[in-house]
Amino acid sequence: MKKIILLLAITMASINTKAQEKGTEDLVKINLTLSPGFGVEKKIGDKSTMDLSLKTYWSIEDSDAYIRPSIYLGYRYYYNILKRESKGKNTKGNSASFITTNIGYVHKNITNNKYWNDINPYGIDCNLMWGIRRTFNWFYLEGQIGGGKTWWHDKQYEHAGTKAIDWRGDIIIGFLL
Repeated sequence: MKKIILLLAITMASINTKAQEKGTEDLVKINLTLSPGFGVEKKIGDKSTMDLSLKTYWSIEDSDAYIRPSIYLGYRYYYNILKRESKGKNTKGNSASFITTNIGYVHKNITNNKYWNDINPYGIDCNLMWGIRRTFNWFYLEGQIGGGKTWWHDKQYEHAGTKAIDWRGDIIIGFLL
């Protein structure tokens, strides 16, 4: 009997919560473009989410390709989502402008090529970005621009440099599950 009462209480609480929801929503995403991967956004407030993403960065240098898996944890603040909602504009899939900060681990290159045989750093990456997302049914477009810094474990890595901040940008085409 206690289990039934507990189950009913949880069900009623979830129904009540759904009726009062506004602003951001929970998402499961698949990214297909510059940094393909998988992500989950968890609502933590009317205007904010926590974003956990598994990404794959790739590039070509001196005719050699490299692929780097990475994992990022970020906070997103959708500053205009409630305003868009009140005007009757689309906010499905957190379709709004946002400010995000994230920290991530960038793994070593997983391909075997001559450029990376001697130098194969991994690093910690930290970013502060402005972005915009527009969702159309289950498909979305997202753009981000801002700055960030990667701290590489190998100081001899030629891109480690002395720059305090690097410009960053990303264009994402993805799907919501």
